[in-house]
Amino acid sequence: MSERIGLASLPSDGKLSRSAHSLRVVHALREAIVSGAMADGAPLVETAIARTLGVSRGPVRTALHELHAQGLVEITPTGRSSVVGFDHERLLDLLAVRWQLESQAVRWGLERRHSLEDVIAAFAALEAADGASGEELAELDMVFHRALVAFSGSRALMSAWSALAPVVTTVLVVANRRTQLSAHQLNMLVRDMHTPLVDGLLAGNADELARLLQRQFENTDYLRQVRPDVPTLTPRSLTSGL
Repeated sequence: MSERIGLASLPSDGKLSRSAHSLRVVHALREAIVSGAMADGAPLVETAIARTLGVSRGPVRTALHELHAQGLVEITPTGRSSVVGFDHERLLDLLAVRWQLESQAVRWGLERRHSLEDVIAAFAALEAADGASGEELAELDMVFHRALVAFSGSRALMSAWSALAPVVTTVLVVANRRTQLSAHQLNMLVRDMHTPLVDGLLAGNADELARLLQRQFENTDYLRQVRPDVPTLTPRSLTSGL
């Protein structure tokens, strides 16, 4: 029988292997693209980005290739780079795949009777984060969901989820910044969104957990703030075509 994946055994999203400069460029560009500040098709000129961010072209080139792998940048055979827009359909697609992965993760974890130790610890960190910034809460939110996926015991599932995680984290950062809530109010909101998930895990109800995850993703503030006319996610939109 497989066991839950210990979080300490997982790679740290590659942060240690990248320079601080390239990481800063990745974060700046990813947030600009996800927030809509950089429009679809906008050219990404290495020299201009390097000058704006005060770095050499090397970190910029590394960052553009990473963002290309995340589906946010297009690089032509001649080496020209441009923005791939992140509109509401891209967000729906991202959340639908995330829902498939996380709902399967909790189902496998419950079926295999894995320990909830890491999930409970991650939730405790969220509860203790009163006063944390929106960026810090986004990171803690993702630590919780990473533990949820590790609960499955599937390294293939974890690998697939980790490929989405950087963009999802940025979506949460942008959403938290746009809520116009105080740090305390935002912490309460994030905590209240995750408490039912912990309760569902303790109750061992995989179907209820899938429904709770769906509701959490429906309530993504980023979706409502960017396109208030966009229909909320429905079970069919989450599951169709996947």
